[in-house]
Amino acid sequence: MFDWGRWYSFQKRYTIYAIIGIAIALITKQRELFWLPAIFVWLDFTFCIFKEKWDNFNKEQNEMFDNIKGKK
Repeated sequence: MFDWGRWYSFQKRYTIYAIIGIAIALITKQRELFWLPAIFVWLDFTFCIFKEKWDNFNKEQNEMFDNIKGKK
């Protein structure tokens, strides 16, 4: 369970987000900052969705260009 090498990359990122967010909240002594890990995870999730959409778009464009080149 605690074998860091066997974790998925998203598990490592989320753990780091939690540690950083909680550390910032404890250092600044502001309760409102305990939301930071959740905000970090939400931003990461949003970024991953946009990156996946962008990669799909680029893949479709490359396939389209390959088809156009093949027809000439």
